Amino acid sequence: MRGQRRQLPPAWRVQLDGREPAQWIRYRSDYLASADGRVRVTLEQGADTSEVG
Repeated sequence: MRGQRRQLPPAWRVQLDGREPAQWIRYRSDYLASADGRVRVTLEQGADTSEVG
């Protein structure tokens, strides 16, 4: 997490100081769109959570 925070703008880093994630969430996303681009769908599957710490 620390390496990722260094890449954030300073204002965001200040907001995140002292905060850590409480839970990790993993899932797979597939993105589909109609040929004309008017309809888009996101399919998310395989959701898995784990506690931090």
